[in-house]
Amino acid sequence: MPNKITTTVNTTDKVEYLYDAMGNKLAKRTSTATNPAVDEYYMGDVVMVRAYPIMAWNIEYLLTPEGRVDFGSGSPIYEYHLKDHLGNTRVAYIAGTSGAADAVQEADYYPFGMKMASALYENNTNKYLYNGKELQDNTLGNINLDWYDYGARFYDPSLGRWHVMDKVAESYFGHSPYSNCFNNPIKYHDPNGMWPEKVHNRMIEETFKGTLTTNEIAILMQASKYADIAEFQDTDDSYRHAMGQEGLSTGASMKLYDNFINQQLDNFINTSDPNAALFELGIALHAMMDNASPTHNGFQVWKGIKKEKNFGLTHFFGEQMGAYEDPANQPDIVLAKQEMLKLIRQAYDIKYGGTLIPEVTVTANRTNKKEKSNEERMQDMLWQSVRPNANGNTGRYNKPGRSSDQNYSDEFLKWYYDK
Repeated sequence: MPNKITTTVNTTDKVEYLYDAMGNKLAKRTSTATNPAVDEYYMGDVVMVRAYPIMAWNIEYLLTPEGRVDFGSGSPIYEYHLKDHLGNTRVAYIAGTSGAADAVQEADYYPFGMKMASALYENNTNKYLYNGKELQDNTLGNINLDWYDYGARFYDPSLGRWHVMDKVAESYFGHSPYSNCFNNPIKYHDPNGMWPEKVHNRMIEETFKGTLTTNEIAILMQASKYADIAEFQDTDDSYRHAMGQEGLSTGASMKLYDNFINQQLDNFINTSDPNAALFELGIALHAMMDNASPTHNGFQVWKGIKKEKNFGLTHFFGEQMGAYEDPANQPDIVLAKQEMLKLIRQAYDIKYGGTLIPEVTVTANRTNKKEKSNEERMQDMLWQSVRPNANGNTGRYNKPGRSSDQNYSDEFLKWYYDK
């Protein structure tokens, strides 16, 4: 994160930042030849401001889930922001004098985030625009900065690039550490300036962390990404995504899926290069992960991306992080993780004699408690990745037909059912 931004055109103009030990932005000072100091202080969702020469602190605005409350005029004005699927603020509304919604800001963007000049309303002080991130719109020496603050890095939409490397770039060796969203900002959304968090990548990480090496996990992620390219999006390839093929029965489509998994396992066994072999398994894992998605589950018929009229919001949201974290989908997700781990263990057992990273067992201060089996340890690892509800319930110990179990914590149910 930058501490100070200046230009060679005019060294008097500068922007300085202050962060806490965790890298969170605490304050920003803008200095120009005509205004020595404008300070902004970030207190969570509240932003304070003081400006030369008065230098008295005032609330500038308050961020809310729906938009913000603007205190710039002295009285609070409630703004409501309409956003698209990437989090881009498209229109800002306030309550008009007649009670109707009045638009006070409109923003259109080029794919990599530059604002278009076609907006109808520009007279608004809201700076949370592209991806919902704060625009640094300072003018330094007659040069407009126009960078976005993502928390981990600053992004320049005019370049479509970051100004510093990604701190986890070693996990994505096939891409530039300065590129944004794999150079596909229409499909991907970068929430914090680090690599986009995709559901497939998260499932792979949660399933194999501590079992496979970092490099092996990265190869599986690359293979999963490859499995989703446009070449494999026709109805004849539906089995690659755990979906039904047009003109085939569900059973026939499921058989194609099973044959595909087995074929990828054979490819792994018969490929001499270890990395290339693991890539073949990663393609199979992509299909197994898709099988846990609400919009894939049950081998729904897929007509191909060019013919599929229903490839819209329903399908899109069924593949996003919200659906992945929905407790209703956890049984299918946990089952998919079990099958993924089982496939990897089977593959390594056949090819290498089971040379996965051994599990570490602490033997010091051992009690008489019964040692857990490998299956029990695997179950513990898989369920640890499930986010509990407000009652501390993940669904692990719920009994079939007892909907009231979700109102009790896992710890209580484990004791109650003596598991």
